[in-house]
Amino acid sequence: MSINTSVSRRNFIKAAAGTTASASSALAGIDGILQRTKNETSINPGYLRDIPEDVNILFILSDQHRGDFLGNRGRQTQLKTPYLDMLAENGIGFNRGYTACPLCVPARPAYLTGKYPSGYGLTEREGKGKWHYRVVLDKQYTLPEHLHKHGYHTANFGKAHLVGETEEQLFGFQEREIGFTYDNEDYRKATSEAIVTEYLENGSGGYGGGKEAYNTEYLASRVDYHAHFDTIVVDRALDFMKRNKGRKWYLQVGLEKPHPTLYPPVEFINDVDPSKVVIPENWDQFFGDDIPARKRNKQRNNMNKGYYETYKDPETGEWSRRLRPESRGWTEKDVRNAVAAYIACINYVDHEIGRLLHGLKELGQLDKTLIVYASDHGEMCLDHGMVQKTCLQEGAINVPIILCGPGVKKTGPFDRGPAELTDLFPTYCDYLGIETPDGLAGRSLIETLKEGKIPDKDIAYCEYFWDSNNKNQRGWERAVVSRRWKYIDNGEFEPELYDLEQDPGENKNLAFDPKYSSILEQMREKMNKRKAECGIV
Repeated sequence: MSINTSVSRRNFIKAAAGTTASASSALAGIDGILQRTKNETSINPGYLRDIPEDVNILFILSDQHRGDFLGNRGRQTQLKTPYLDMLAENGIGFNRGYTACPLCVPARPAYLTGKYPSGYGLTEREGKGKWHYRVVLDKQYTLPEHLHKHGYHTANFGKAHLVGETEEQLFGFQEREIGFTYDNEDYRKATSEAIVTEYLENGSGGYGGGKEAYNTEYLASRVDYHAHFDTIVVDRALDFMKRNKGRKWYLQVGLEKPHPTLYPPVEFINDVDPSKVVIPENWDQFFGDDIPARKRNKQRNNMNKGYYETYKDPETGEWSRRLRPESRGWTEKDVRNAVAAYIACINYVDHEIGRLLHGLKELGQLDKTLIVYASDHGEMCLDHGMVQKTCLQEGAINVPIILCGPGVKKTGPFDRGPAELTDLFPTYCDYLGIETPDGLAGRSLIETLKEGKIPDKDIAYCEYFWDSNNKNQRGWERAVVSRRWKYIDNGEFEPELYDLEQDPGENKNLAFDPKYSSILEQMREKMNKRKAECGIV
C-alpha cells in the first residue's frame, strides 16, 4: 500500500535514517522555512523577531510517549523522528519534561487548567476506571476559555480523553471532533463500524498490559493507513487550518499513538527490525522485593484488595495489570517485538507531525505559528519488566515537551531545568502578552523560550492517586525531581530516593542510606514547599 500524502512514505523512510542529520533530506521537498541546507540552519527564523499579534498556537499532544524515545536522544537507532528532532533543534526541546500524573485522564486537565490533579479536584474514582473528571472540570476555568476570551478560535481534533456519556461539555473548545464522544462514536461516524472494530480489537489486546496489546507477535495493523485514527485526526486538523486561515486560532491535535495497542500501519512495522532494538537489561525482573517499584506494587495490592482483585494474577495473587506484563511467559523475543512496535508507533506519530508542518507551510502560516509538542505521560516499556504507567518511575513520568516558533530562541535540546505540562497555560499567557489567571500551579517558561535561561524553578512535581476506595490521603504517591535527585513520597509505604546521574534506571533506593539523609531531607522540604505553594494538603 502506498500512502498518498504531501510527504510520500517512501521518501520519508529513505530520508529519515534515524539521525538528526538525516532529517534534512526528509524535508528536501519543502522550500524556505522547512528546507534545511548547508546555507540555512533554522526552520524557525521567527525567533529573531517579535511575536506577531495574530500568532497561532498548534498544540500536538500524543499519548504515552516517553521522553527518551526520540531520535535525538540516541537511545534507539531505529527511532525516526526527524520532524520532532528538527522542532527541538530549532526551538527548545525540554529533555526533562514531566507530566502532572502518570495516567491519561488525570494528566490531561493539568495543561487545560494549569493545576495538578489534587489542585483541580480529581481525587477519586467512580467504580472501576471512571474518574470524576466531568464534575471537577465544570468548576475550572480552562485554557481554551481564556484564549477565546482574548480573540482566539479554539478547537480540538483527536483524542482528548475528557469524554462523558454525552457531548454537551466543550471545556472551552469551540470546535471538537474525533475523540470527545463516548465509546468512539465520532470515530465510527468518520469511518465505519467494521473499521473501528478492527482498529480497537487488532490483536484482541484491548488497552491492558498483555502480550496482544503490546504486539509481541509483531504484526501490522489490519486497518489501512488512511482509516487509522491519527491519520483521520490530522486530516481534520489540516482542514481546520485551511478554513481558519484568516483568523488566529488555538488548535489542539490529540494523537492516540503510541498508546497500546501497538499496531501501526504496515509501512511503519516494516521499517523497524526487532532484532536491533535496545531492550532494558532488567526486562525480566518480574518479581523481587529488592526492586523498589515491585515492592511498592505489592504494598498497594495489600492495602486495596477490592479494586485490584479484578487484575490479580491467578497464579501468584499479585496485582499485575499495569506494572508488569500479565504473563510470566514473556520471552526476549516478545520483549524485542513489543519495544519495536512501540518505536514503530512513534515513527508513525512523527510522520503525522510532518504532515501538519507541511500544511502550515503550504498555507503560509508556519512563521506565524507557535508549535508545541508533548505527551500526557510516558510508558515503562519493560523497564524493570514493567509496562504501561501508573507509577512514578522516569519511564512513566518523563515526557517530551518541545516548543518552536516565532519568538522562541533557537536553544535546542535542553537539560538545564525542568518543564511541566502545568507550565504550558501560564507560558502561553506570557507568550501572547495576556493576563495569567490567578491560582495556577504552573510556572511560566517564557524566559527560557525567549532567552534560553534556566527556568526559575529547581524541581518538577508529579502525583498519582491509586486508591479508588478511599477519600483520605492514603492513596497518594508524590514525586519531586531536581536536576540530579528524585524523591518519592509513598505515603505510609517506604520513601524512595534516587541519584539520577549515577542511577538513571532507578535501581538503588538511597532513602535508608545514612550518607544521603541530608539529601533526603532537602528533597522532602522541596516537596512540602511545592505542595504549600499549590495549596495541596
